[in-house]
Amino acid sequence: MAEGTVASLREHLPGTVISFQRPVLPLPEGIRESPSVHDGLVTIDTDEPTKTLHHLTSWASESGIDLAELRVVPTSLEDIYLRLVGAEEAGREG
Repeated sequence: MAEGTVASLREHLPGTVISFQRPVLPLPEGIRESPSVHDGLVTIDTDEPTKTLHHLTSWASESGIDLAELRVVPTSLEDIYLRLVGAEEAGREG
């Protein structure tokens, strides 16, 4: 599939993952990255975590909602693996 160090594999992926429980309101417009939702968990992969997080938390504060289980973490080796496996499976289907 792929080989190299974690750092070299990470080079082609967004560096940070922001996730939180899906709020009752639709997500704000203006998020540059496309959020994904799976089992009620919103995930945003971004290379601009500060800007994205500021946009999200400002919107949540103004809307009076809480971003439950908010997490901001660097892209992990598991994230890289899941993307590689997903891409390979998509290639087989196409």
